[in-house]
Amino acid sequence: MLPRRFVLVGLLEERICLQVRAQSRFVTADYHLSFHCQQSRRVYKAAILTSLLYGAESWVLYRRHVRKLEQFHVRCLRRIAHVRWLEKKPNTEVLQICGIAGIEAFLLTAQLRCTGHVVRMNDDRLPKIICSGVPRGGDMGECPPPSWIEKNF
Repeated sequence: MLPRRFVLVGLLEERICLQVRAQSRFVTADYHLSFHCQQSRRVYKAAILTSLLYGAESWVLYRRHVRKLEQFHVRCLRRIAHVRWLEKKPNTEVLQICGIAGIEAFLLTAQLRCTGHVVRMNDDRLPKIICSGVPRGGDMGECPPPSWIEKNF
């Protein structure tokens, strides 16, 4: 069995490939149907980002994973806004033109939303027990580390 980090990298690669295909079909349809840029962004946000980030609240992401997702996100936005690479506009300007936040904001929102659900759960539910439970013992009589919720809230 592969380590978890390889599974996540493969999952991200597979999802990005699928979304590239879907986005290329979307941009082609966008050109032929002459959607407005605002409508294109709405469809991109509703269809492509949603399916790309499905389950992202439970992912353990490293900087390299976020960088890959950010590259894909900005590449799609450049195609939608018709910003060419030769124009040499920075990614922040492309995000401002499109009026969409960076991918890291979407990831944080999903993770915080999931955390909010766990915090509001009853105390006898398993996710709440896992997140708020204190691990037993420590080495040489040390105090157990604080729970995850106490660290973050």
